[in-house]
Amino acid sequence: MRIESAECGKCGICVDFCPEGLLEKQGFKIVIHDGCTNCKKCLEGCPLGAIKFDDE
Repeated sequence: MRIESAECGKCGICVDFCPEGLLEKQGFKIVIHDGCTNCKKCLEGCPLGAIKFDDE
């Protein structure tokens, strides 16, 4: 999983959608912590489509 910084609005909505709590808003960027299971729940929260997975 990755967040395309050019597309990300840094709103942090995706952080609330992560059931594992592995996304964190730090200032003006979203940080992905180790342990992501690629459940793709964060995609539901991203209004800009900035979250990408390797299978896309």
